[in-house]
Amino acid sequence: MRAKLCFLALLLSLFILTGCGGAAGGFTTSRSQSSGGGSGSGGSTTNQTISLFVTDAASDQVGSFHIGVTAASLVKSDGSSVSLYSGTARTLELRHLQLAPTLALSATVPANTYSSLFVTFSSPTLQTVNAAGQTNSLTSSSSPSVSLKTASVTIPLSFQLPSSTQAGIMIDVDLSKSLSTDSNGNFTFDPVVTASLVSDTDIGLQLVGAEGPVSNVTSSGFDFLASDSGLTVHVVTDSTTQFASAIGSASALQSGQNIRLDAKFRSDGDYVAKFVNPGPPSLTSRQNGLLNQAATSNGLGGYTFNILTQN
Repeated sequence: MRAKLCFLALLLSLFILTGCGGAAGGFTTSRSQSSGGGSGSGGSTTNQTISLFVTDAASDQVGSFHIGVTAASLVKSDGSSVSLYSGTARTLELRHLQLAPTLALSATVPANTYSSLFVTFSSPTLQTVNAAGQTNSLTSSSSPSVSLKTASVTIPLSFQLPSSTQAGIMIDVDLSKSLSTDSNGNFTFDPVVTASLVSDTDIGLQLVGAEGPVSNVTSSGFDFLASDSGLTVHVVTDSTTQFASAIGSASALQSGQNIRLDAKFRSDGDYVAKFVNPGPPSLTSRQNGLLNQAATSNGLGGYTFNILTQN
């Protein structure tokens, strides 16, 4: 298990009896498909899956930052757009994503040439923590408050989506440049966002510390339900995959068992597992966050400490 540090704060996964937020009703990753009725020619249009990942250049001004995504679309080179998502806000916690990029959504779109990505945000909330470990939660109606200056952003991203491969897009929200404060302690979120295509030759991983149950286990892979997005992806293993000793191998996994996964997206739509560790016994009874007060002995052989949750 690899320990992760975030601005000298320890990222914890605690198994305590309080629920945590999770995205429901996510898109399920699908293979390419053809549909009849091309552009007036009676031909067929080939569709492929686009997967959107999110990472963050974190800001040390805040301990947690939640933002809703209410719409996302790809803009074609001719100016028309293809919707990736539109509806109830899907909430992302950005502060921890500097260390742990995550899969945000996945949708099927026509193979085509695209020029940009359009994203609409809503309802930012955040928590600050002072030197004494005390936290303060800010919303649009609190005092001080956090407000959204620009709801929608167009992100330049020119690429050709072929009919033969799937694509991944890494969205990088620069929280350090997006947040500003005034003399009264009010925060303004004016999103600074970039995007890049994920390549099979990229060194980085697209899933880090993802938690969820496995199913359809074989000796060479398994399906994985990412708890933070509600998306199911297929994971394969190879000679570079490292299993915790408590697991040993892919074939030793049990259907329904929770794991913590680091994996790399591949253009065929599969994910190559790099690290597979045991997950929490229950996904609804754990909290993830930053240690904001040092642990102290409780006099009973244990310790007491506080965390700022980032669920």
